[in-house]
Amino acid sequence: MSKETSKNTLNPDDFLEYSSSEDPSAPPTLIGKNPLKMGGEALVKAGLTPTTSSQAIRLHCIDCSGGSLGEVRKCVFFRCPAWPHRMGKNPFHGMGGKNGNQ
Repeated sequence: MSKETSKNTLNPDDFLEYSSSEDPSAPPTLIGKNPLKMGGEALVKAGLTPTTSSQAIRLHCIDCSGGSLGEVRKCVFFRCPAWPHRMGKNPFHGMGGKNGNQ
């Protein structure tokens, strides 16, 4: 979610749907819609701002760090899959070869 998008303006109905269970006696479960099936135009119409994957990871890290850019930089949770991407860039981009050797 971008800074311009307020969490209060998003309608859950735009992003959630009921999934039928494999067990017919079980009640339907509320799940997130597949954004790939929704398409970009529908996501923008629902109130989301287009972002790159790197931007989305950066915004998630800022949210995880309580909004503090300094805490994102100092993050010690190196086991988090987003950790190497937290600065908003892909550090693996352009490495070449399997081990960075070419």
